[in-house]
Amino acid sequence: MINNLFKFFASFSKWEKTIFLYIVCGGLLFLFLVPPFQKPDEPAHYIRTIALSTGQLYCGPKGFQIQKSDAGIINDLETQTVAYKYSSKFPIGLLKAALFKTGIDKQTINNKDWCGLVFVGYIPNLMGILAGKLLGFPVITFYLSRLSGFLFFLITLVLSIYLLRSSKYKWVLYFYASIPMVLHQVTAISYDVLQFSLAPLIFSYLVNVLENKIVGGKWYLHS
Repeated sequence: MINNLFKFFASFSKWEKTIFLYIVCGGLLFLFLVPPFQKPDEPAHYIRTIALSTGQLYCGPKGFQIQKSDAGIINDLETQTVAYKYSSKFPIGLLKAALFKTGIDKQTINNKDWCGLVFVGYIPNLMGILAGKLLGFPVITFYLSRLSGFLFFLITLVLSIYLLRSSKYKWVLYFYASIPMVLHQVTAISYDVLQFSLAPLIFSYLVNVLENKIVGGKWYLHS
């Protein structure tokens, strides 16, 4: 399967390579140029992913228990001040100061606000959180979480295109992945990453059904 994917990449047409490069570059711009916690509900999704990284699949009696050093960067970067004042500009100086800020405050705080958020939606972003915690820099951990979600999206996109490699409907996938709002959301810490990533796979499955390329459980054999 891996060898087939490498051969598949090599077989991309010039147009496909150009569009895929746009998707990657556009995603990276949204990932790094949009400041931390300035995407929809990102502070809440960040807290939920942090809780998941410590094994908290569900809320306890007191809610999620979050280390102060993990939750502190939300206030350090004046998140709410910027988010709700459209004339405000993000304080780049604060981001530079916090980028390599270390120190782990193991004292915990309780958060009951986001108990309704199902843990499954945060698995793509979880990988970046786990990797970032090895480094000990909360802001870098934040960006790694965004990056792992974007990589998950790219992997599912490539797999979806591969499954439709002989179909004209593969261009629908390229169009979908090129939409700026899609790129904006798959580079966020959010359950949207999983939803937006599964959509191309579901589309590929349905197209295979409609094109009579699937019989029972033999879809992967045909693909």
